Amino acid sequence: QPIRDIMASMACHAAVKAHQALGPGPMAELLRDLQRVKAATCPHGRPIRVAFTVPDLEKLFKRK
Repeated sequence: QPIRDIMASMACHAAVKAHQALGPGPMAELLRDLQRVKAATCPHGRPIRVAFTVPDLEKLFKRK
């Protein structure tokens, strides 16, 4: 798995970091890229996307 580890490391170094400012163009590009990704987690096991149900959102926004 050395190649996979190298590729994962390269992906992490190129990833958008927390608090990094992005303009509308790069944000739209990330969303387009996300639509093509089938994986549910990054190489470190962190979720790439999260699904919320309506009850989840109502609870988060204290609507019910």
